[in-house]
Amino acid sequence: MTTFIPPDKKIQITVEVENTGGTDLEGYFWFKAYYGKGLVDYGNPVANDDLWALAAKVSDSYGDSEKTTLSPGEKKTMIGGSPVAVADHFSVGDVIDVGVVVGIASSSGMVGEEGHADSLLMDDVIQIGRAIEITGVNFSSYENPSTLDIKVRNRQPTSETVTINIYVDGTLTHQVSGTISADSEEVVSVDVANLGLGKGEHFVYCELAD
Repeated sequence: MTTFIPPDKKIQITVEVENTGGTDLEGYFWFKAYYGKGLVDYGNPVANDDLWALAAKVSDSYGDSEKTTLSPGEKKTMIGGSPVAVADHFSVGDVIDVGVVVGIASSSGMVGEEGHADSLLMDDVIQIGRAIEITGVNFSSYENPSTLDIKVRNRQPTSETVTINIYVDGTLTHQVSGTISADSEEVVSVDVANLGLGKGEHFVYCELAD
């Protein structure tokens, strides 16, 4: 499933590992996350670490500062230390692969350098852009319009209910809600009478409510 991330946000990655063996794992746990286009799985974590580092546009990482013991069946959650500012590296419409390498080092000084344990490549897992966005705003006619028609695009695989704020001359005047079908573009219409428009020109602005 693709996750949509707006261009004005940051990507914060969380990685969970589990000891699936029968003995304790002890050391300094670490991971590296690589973001880029066209990443390829080379079959082992060492090669992936080396080659993803060359191919990726940007990366994030985590490393234990103290030794950790993970018992059989126990899980550990790690959070990247440098969230990626999307606008600094990618553009709207970019589809991004994410490659993650995890390992256990013998000392804090060797975090990320030794003990490669596993890797995972997630193809096309992020798309830069908003999953739901307003793509057009028009009145039903130039003279004496009956409705304000707001076109909304939903890129998600499920239908979504949205609420839209409508501003007239800088003042929040009306709110309208509508359900947009999965992976579709639909129109949400508002009766112009609800906007309190007087004679003359007006500036009308619409945005999705948080």
